[in-house]
Amino acid sequence: MGIFKKLFRRRKNTIHMTPEEAYAPIAEEENAAAEPEAVAEAEAAAPEAPADESVQAASEPPAEPFETADAADESAEADACEDASAGPADEPADVPAEPEAARETLNGRLFACLEYPDRLNEYIRPVLIGHFRSVCEDGLSFSCTADGEVSAEIACAYEQDAVDALKSDIQRVFSGAPCPKGELLKAVLTQISLFNVCLEINLSAPEGAANAAFGEIMSKLAGAVNGFYTSGGYRLYTQDAKLLMSSAGESECAEFVPAGHAEQTKQAAEEDGSDAFSARRRRSEELMRAHGISASCAISDEINESLLVPRRSEDVISRAAALLYTALTAKAYTSPRETASPRTWSLALLKRFNERYAVSNAFTPKEKAYADDPVREKHAVFLMRSESCAVLLWALGLYELPWPDKPAELARLNEIMRDSTLRSLELAARPRSAAELADAYDLTARLHSFCVRSTLKELAETGLDPDIVYERHYALNWLLTVNSISDWDSIIPMT
Repeated sequence: MGIFKKLFRRRKNTIHMTPEEAYAPIAEEENAAAEPEAVAEAEAAAPEAPADESVQAASEPPAEPFETADAADESAEADACEDASAGPADEPADVPAEPEAARETLNGRLFACLEYPDRLNEYIRPVLIGHFRSVCEDGLSFSCTADGEVSAEIACAYEQDAVDALKSDIQRVFSGAPCPKGELLKAVLTQISLFNVCLEINLSAPEGAANAAFGEIMSKLAGAVNGFYTSGGYRLYTQDAKLLMSSAGESECAEFVPAGHAEQTKQAAEEDGSDAFSARRRRSEELMRAHGISASCAISDEINESLLVPRRSEDVISRAAALLYTALTAKAYTSPRETASPRTWSLALLKRFNERYAVSNAFTPKEKAYADDPVREKHAVFLMRSESCAVLLWALGLYELPWPDKPAELARLNEIMRDSTLRSLELAARPRSAAELADAYDLTARLHSFCVRSTLKELAETGLDPDIVYERHYALNWLLTVNSISDWDSIIPMT
């Protein structure tokens, strides 16, 4: 290739040739013979340089001859040709992109009955803000993102026509469910008829984590509105993740009382001849009669679980830790034979509870005053706080309450919390449903009413301990925020 280029340059400079002669092929031997002659002719034809120019040429570096530049060009072109013939230069291999983690999308609906349906967003907004890292609200819809690549799209509906259209499918399917528990099926159908709000949830999460993320957010949202949600087809769950009814007639509930706001409950009672409040009262009075209490005791507040917003497990655990600490401190001071130095012991306990529950941050002013200076006059009061602690651990599904004729087992309460942490108890907790809390409140309030109105002889015959009943009523008032009182020190259990 280089030879032909050289010949082409030489012939192009020979201007006396015709184009046909210039581009005619030349034999190699002719080219070899002609080359020295051409060089000699060029040297002879070159004029001699003047003397001063010779001196100047001697003092300056000689310019490279034309052929040298051509040779450099030729060499560069030859190198380029060689590179081209060798194929494209090796490029760094692309780093293979990591395969995207498989994702799963789950969807479901959450139904509830609210007294003010148009305020649905107000109920669920705090839950979403507390659960997700980013929440964007646009009218009746929410777009949410959490850590771990979990995202959710939530659409709200509270116009009755829209809600009726959304619940029509489960109403139709459950109407024909082969359920052996006739009363339960009737209660479920009544509950469905009361629904006046609906959330449609589409949740996307990495495969393997989707089910847990879906169950957690559905349960939290259901707890905020005392609602029920569908998952896995025609399966209706309560807010504590119990299967209320499936299309095959399966259920994890032995009985069920429909939850609705006051006006709906009253209307449903008129339609089907039943009364949710009456049913709860009957259950309470049956339990009382079974323990020898035949009196009918009215109470000032009947709880409607549809309006309940259960407290967060984290808050209940913190409150239980504060109550248990004061009860254990009082026990140390009232049992000198068991504790040689109550103050030293209580300070060590305080350090332990602070490490595990940050208990000092949970103290009320009265509890802090006692923790700082456990005066003798307060020992009996704070020792009874173990009964309130027992109610809170019961509400979390961590302890079983005996009938209030026997005190709670302080050692057992300590065993539950001593070696745990706020986080581990939160994971272990199985919070009881709003209906269970309402039942417990109804029974305890009636027992408290009986204790207040009975003689010492009547109390002795039943075996009830009025102090235990009072403490349980107090704790349930706090759990359910009765009369809108949320401050522990300000509660007054009404009978």
